[in-house]
Amino acid sequence: MLRSIFVLFIFIYPLAVFSVIRPQEISFIDQGRLLAVTAPDERCVLIIDPAKGTIDRKIELSGRVKGLAAWENTLYMPEYETQTVQYGFDNLEALPVPVPPAGLAVAPIKKMLVVSSPGLNKVAIVDLMKKVPPTVLSTGNQPNAIAISADESFAVVANQLPALSALDTQTAASVTLLNLNAKKIIKTILLPYGSTNTRQIALSPDGKWAYVVHTRGRVNMPTTQLERGWVNTNALSIIDLEAKSLYASVLLDNVQRGAADPWGIELSPDGKTLWTSLSGVHEIAKLDLHLLHGLLDGSVIPSEIRKNDAKARVAWDVWEEIREDPAKRTELQHDLAALYAAGILSRYPVPVNGPRGLALSPDNKTLAVSGYYSANIVLLDANSLRPVQTLSLNDADTESVADKGEALFHDAVKGFQGWLSCATCHPEGRSDGLNWDLLNDGIGNPKNTKSLVWSHETPPAMSRGVRASYDVAVNAGFKFILFAQATREETEAVKAYIQALRHDKSPWLFAAENEFLKRIKKGEKIFQSKKTGCATCHTGPLLTDQKMYNVGTRHDLDYHDQFDNPTLMELWRTGPYLHDGSAADLLEMLTVLNKDDRHGVTSHLDENELKDLVAYLLSL
Repeated sequence: MLRSIFVLFIFIYPLAVFSVIRPQEISFIDQGRLLAVTAPDERCVLIIDPAKGTIDRKIELSGRVKGLAAWENTLYMPEYETQTVQYGFDNLEALPVPVPPAGLAVAPIKKMLVVSSPGLNKVAIVDLMKKVPPTVLSTGNQPNAIAISADESFAVVANQLPALSALDTQTAASVTLLNLNAKKIIKTILLPYGSTNTRQIALSPDGKWAYVVHTRGRVNMPTTQLERGWVNTNALSIIDLEAKSLYASVLLDNVQRGAADPWGIELSPDGKTLWTSLSGVHEIAKLDLHLLHGLLDGSVIPSEIRKNDAKARVAWDVWEEIREDPAKRTELQHDLAALYAAGILSRYPVPVNGPRGLALSPDNKTLAVSGYYSANIVLLDANSLRPVQTLSLNDADTESVADKGEALFHDAVKGFQGWLSCATCHPEGRSDGLNWDLLNDGIGNPKNTKSLVWSHETPPAMSRGVRASYDVAVNAGFKFILFAQATREETEAVKAYIQALRHDKSPWLFAAENEFLKRIKKGEKIFQSKKTGCATCHTGPLLTDQKMYNVGTRHDLDYHDQFDNPTLMELWRTGPYLHDGSAADLLEMLTVLNKDDRHGVTSHLDENELKDLVAYLLSL
């Protein structure tokens, strides 16, 4: 339920002493006296004293800090480029890790870290005492957030993007369960079809449940409207850790208002309350987990607490059905009114732009929220969610046009009813891994989402090249995807953001050992060889000649057989591959889906040569 916030006292402290700092990860430390704050593109961690409204210190690091974990007064800060985790507080120690680290979680009793490496699709279990070598395990696509059980027997990893072919009827992001004692994968659990953009994950104190927030694309629908979640909904999925299966997925949206781009999660120590940041609509959602689980397992009788509101009666039917037949829990993934009708879900606007990280104070009275685009931190009363203090990290005047464009790109309020933002389908300006049936080339022929990196340098836009350039596509995106009328200033800002996107250095190069570097060099020679012909079309600095080709990839639903020749930059993060996302990985693209050698002559390559070529493509 949306509620107005009546602010009685809000103390605003300006902390603008650095360039633009966009806070994301946030954690209370020193018994709640201080806040540790990270920004994903910065090489530092800020320690803030809320009581004084000052920056207590700035911990300088050598690489970008893409995650944060804290245990008592020890911070664990992954440095992506240097492949180390810095830990400590006053005096830091560097712990080498075998992968470029991003998300991480600490198991203090076992004295180990679990570190995710999204680009490599791997996690590493690292011994803090350095007594045993790290264990590296393969997970789903783009693992990021990690949570460890209270007894430290297992960890749960949220994989941000789908790993299957986009044509697979089960394609979705997943959650991976790790046995920390045996140091092996227990199981990978798929979220509902079309789920993507998992961001944060939390475990119940009793270790029975994992909670993960994500978007859910309704990719079996043409994008003709947005009402009632026609294109996109936003969900909380509950994993039954004992059964090792998906227990239920519930929607955070209301019937007439979406909850675009959920991000952070925080749980109360008793496991009865869950808060999540709705980044795209600048709200915090609060869920009564005690009531939710009671209705899910049938221990709460719906008829005894059913509301008299006639409008809510139909919404209550699903809870009656679930009590009679637990299998009906699957219906909740389509029900926009179930949580609202039962009084489980409340939504509150907060005075930040792009809320992401959440942290609950040790006394459980204060919820800290990081405002990514407003570059501030707001402290809320954890019960009422009224703001009591705001800490500003930057001067708004330091924003560039591209900065403003990035904020607009991630702002679902600009779109119709807040169901989705541009970033819902293009997270970080890249791809969500799904096929979408857009209206720009007719209905009934879905195409895989393309990365926007270098799109301003590689016209035309879209797989069929139906938009002459990226700037035409930006205007069309506002009109036909967000169903919004953008001003010229807004479209120019978004275009400036897209122009500013640059491909990241491949993590395969950071983590490469000599043997893999040799494979990359061999693979480049194969790519450049006239026998394969790869470099004939994928040429120039961005590895594309910007032409349309028929390379035998037409799908049964396609009206045409010629498709845009894309840049190969960042192939390591843009799977699945081909215009219809039919290739789950690069090897499948080069072999199973290239039988006639129309997409490069690869049939003559042996197993090692194929591995060499894939290694080169992953290094781009």
